[in-house]
Amino acid sequence: MATKIPIQVITLEEGSYHIFVRVHINGREANFIVDTGASKTVVDWNISDLEFYDNKPSEKLHAAAVDNGQLKTRNAKLSSLQIGNIFIRDLEVAAIDLSHINKLYSDYSDAKISGLLGSDFLYKHKVIINFGNSTITIE
Repeated sequence: MATKIPIQVITLEEGSYHIFVRVHINGREANFIVDTGASKTVVDWNISDLEFYDNKPSEKLHAAAVDNGQLKTRNAKLSSLQIGNIFIRDLEVAAIDLSHINKLYSDYSDAKISGLLGSDFLYKHKVIINFGNSTITIE
C-alpha cells in the first residue's frame, strides 16, 4: 500500500529547489534531502551508532562533489530507517561528512541534514514526488 509523506521544499536560489523529508534513523528523528541525482543513499558519518564496514568484497563506492572534487566515503549500515510507515532494517548506505552540506543549508533552514535519500531507495520503493501537494508517495 502506498504511503504519502509530507515534504518541505526549500528554495536555495531562484529556480533551485531542494526537497526535505523527515525520517527516523535508528529511532531518532532526522532530516534527509530527497536527491534524485545521488545514486546511493548517503548518511552523515557523524551519526553515533552507524556501523562501518570498509572492505566489503566487490563493493567500490565513489562520490563526487558538485565541483568535481572527490569526497571521502565509507560503507556503512543503518540498523533502521523509517519514512512514514515504511520501516527498513539493516540498510546499506554510503557515509560521508555532511558538514559542507549543512553549512550550505544553514543560510536557508535551521534543519540539520543527516542524509540524502538516493536513487537506490527512490527506485526500489517507486517514489513519486508531487510538488503540487508537497508530498512524496512511497510504495
